[in-house]
Amino acid sequence: MFRFNPERELKKIQHGGRNRFIFFSFLLLIIAVVGTSYAFYQVRYSRRIIYTKVKINRKDIELAVKVEGEEGNRTTFPNKDEGLIYSGINCDNEGVTTATWNYGTWSLDLNSTGPNKCTILFKKGTIPSLSDVCTDNMPLNECIAKHGLEVANIAEDDSTGHNLRYIGATPNNYIWFNCDDYINLTQSSAASQCERWRIVGLMTVTEGTSGKYRIVDDVKIIRADSLGSRAWHSSNVNNWAKAQLNTSFLNSTSYYLKNGYTFTDTDSNTHKGITTASKAMIEKVVWDLGGPKSYSNVTTSQFYEAERSTTVYGSNANHYDNLIGLMYPSDYGYATSGGETYNRQKCLDTILYNWSSDRDATARTDCAGNDWLLNSTQWTITPIGSASVLYVDGYGNVDSELATHTLGVHPSLYLLSSVKIKSGKGNGSEGSPYILVP
Repeated sequence: MFRFNPERELKKIQHGGRNRFIFFSFLLLIIAVVGTSYAFYQVRYSRRIIYTKVKINRKDIELAVKVEGEEGNRTTFPNKDEGLIYSGINCDNEGVTTATWNYGTWSLDLNSTGPNKCTILFKKGTIPSLSDVCTDNMPLNECIAKHGLEVANIAEDDSTGHNLRYIGATPNNYIWFNCDDYINLTQSSAASQCERWRIVGLMTVTEGTSGKYRIVDDVKIIRADSLGSRAWHSSNVNNWAKAQLNTSFLNSTSYYLKNGYTFTDTDSNTHKGITTASKAMIEKVVWDLGGPKSYSNVTTSQFYEAERSTTVYGSNANHYDNLIGLMYPSDYGYATSGGETYNRQKCLDTILYNWSSDRDATARTDCAGNDWLLNSTQWTITPIGSASVLYVDGYGNVDSELATHTLGVHPSLYLLSSVKIKSGKGNGSEGSPYILVP
């Protein structure tokens, strides 16, 4: 009777010559081919085959990429400039997997309750705009809330805030605002009776007046062009509740908030006040007036927290009920999409004071250079110290200046939740802003 002797058989394999070597090499090759028939799905804990931004909540998720019209499968995501868009995901264990695609960060957030094998699908097409995914006369805040992450150049704050914001150097976030008439508005008529404003994002904000506050999600917008250079206050008062820029200009019923009022800025440009139809679309909200003790070592999320704190100088107000204000330093920071070396998260982790060439050249290029709120030097609403106010300079960083100085003014406000978007009426570009319905 034959008895298997492991040591003897091992010696045969070791000394059996060239033929056995070839045989076992061929056998190993067959095993390798069979074993890797699904190799393009493989996801290792330390390194994934899918080289892209994929947030996965398990270590045993296996991924592949398939593009419509192409033979075979990829091991990387297509780039934004390939003319391809996300079209869905197929998983073996359907019903236990959820996937959310974010065009703003060009990434996939994948959650599964168990081991899974999924194919991520792409097809030929263009990245949708807000009007592509919004139905006619849908409330603008509802539209962004439901479809925001499906639209190009919209991303969520980090863990500090949960707002949806437009990001990048040139997002299509233009709207027609401060119009004389919205009911019969067209692209051709808007150019002569409206102003171009831009959507900052969908923000969690407190609206109402003292004693009648409630938390809402409102769309925040900002004027695309400056109203010219003006002092925050001629006597170095950095309390927004008393600032001349606030009480004597933006929120005064005899100036910017008055229909029919016109003024000429320092560059000889003529501007009009907020029209009656537009004023009826503005939500009165609580503007937080807190600020950091220092500005030279503060990141975007730290600014966000400080702005909403009660840390103020002396007896300065820590909040104020207003129709119109200015942007916050954190609005500027969160508007970046990041670049090749510093991605968005790296930019959010980088001190805003360093977003300049002389302090961090990469941050200036990747962070400030891909931030649509980088404009001419402009004021923010946030005070610092006893007599200064924070501003965004033309070099890309957040700095401070005495309130008496004259800097650019870009009014910002929140729209009522009843304001709607006309689907198909504009694509959000500078040449074709979205048309709103009161």
